[in-house]
Amino acid sequence: MIETKRLYLRELSIEDLDDLSEILMDSETMQYYPQPFSKEKVKGWIQWNMESYHHHGHGLWGGCT
Repeated sequence: MIETKRLYLRELSIEDLDDLSEILMDSETMQYYPQPFSKEKVKGWIQWNMESYHHHGHGLWGGCT
């Protein structure tokens, strides 16, 4: 985890599924992707990042303010 006065970044977890689904399933947000993600694809994407943390020591981060 990385933390500053206004932001903290952390590894993604399966508990992020509902929040990330709202973003990644939205057609406007995903307008430059071939198509918005399905709920299953969001879940797979989170799991892919979790595996990357374990196998490679890095992956994409989640954050909040």
